[in-house]
Amino acid sequence: MFCPAADEILEDVRAPLEVEDSAICRIDIEDMNEDTLDAPVTSIPMMRICDTTITGLPDESSVRDALIAMLVKSCYYESQDGMSFQAR
Repeated sequence: MFCPAADEILEDVRAPLEVEDSAICRIDIEDMNEDTLDAPVTSIPMMRICDTTITGLPDESSVRDALIAMLVKSCYYESQDGMSFQAR
């Protein structure tokens, strides 16, 4: 399962930026298969926000920077289908 501490950091940063929760795809590594991901999981927890990968317990500034960058990139608008933002 996704790390509760990392999920809390993500939520604390996501909510004030008004990033839609639907833009987040949480993947349980115990249930995933090769078709679930388009990139390998290299560390747990792991967040992929557009083209930024954050591994280990993230700090709020790293998540905030990645989310702000996501908001100005086309991947945010693509994420409305739930695939461009993945928190692992």
